Amino acid sequence: LQHQECMHMFSRDEGQRPENRMRNRYKNILPFDHTRIILRGGDPNKIGSDYINANLIEVRVHEQIEIQNAILARGISGVDSSQLGQI
Repeated sequence: LQHQECMHMFSRDEGQRPENRMRNRYKNILPFDHTRIILRGGDPNKIGSDYINANLIEVRVHEQIEIQNAILARGISGVDSSQLGQI
């Protein structure tokens, strides 16, 4: 039930675009648009060149004010090492 609620609360449109579907290992696990990782250095003339199936997650460490960022790459498929360097 919580999974269903979350699906409707946040959009996942970029992961559902036809040009990005091949980069999703699983068709039902998609990044949320508001926290998705956008690749730098993509070809502006190629739709979807900035897409990777990953979200940015902020993690509090030892309940300190300082927040460390962690990347959760969920089901990366069709991504080479040069694309991972663009994250």
